Amino acid sequence: MTKFARLISWIGHPLVFVLASVAVVVGTQLGPRSGLPILFALLLSTLVPTAILLLSGVRSGRWSDADVSVRKERQRFFPWAVPFSLAGVVAVRWMRAPNYIIRGALVTLALFLISWIVNCRLKLSLHALFGF
Repeated sequence: MTKFARLISWIGHPLVFVLASVAVVVGTQLGPRSGLPILFALLLSTLVPTAILLLSGVRSGRWSDADVSVRKERQRFFPWAVPFSLAGVVAVRWMRAPNYIIRGALVTLALFLISWIVNCRLKLSLHALFGF
């Protein structure tokens, strides 16, 4: 049962969910010539650095799991996650991506900022927040 729960958690993990969502939007709305560079830029600027941060954080013991489930541990996550998200916004603007992709990147950045502020008092589920 624990393996099944972990599988479900990873499927709903914000990192996986955002990657899948962006890939679906790019794949259905843009052709490969314009869509793949945008997807690649987001992977390099935001998703890969965040994945490395999460995995290294778990391995080093900074976080108990890749979900950064413990509220106090998140205070060490957000100072990295917000700049990575900002890098994604800069990347898509620099590439002159369609406005709906730029807006999506801005919403993601705003969600991270709001989560960081709210996390000082409450523990928000990033899984639920990004799934919303």
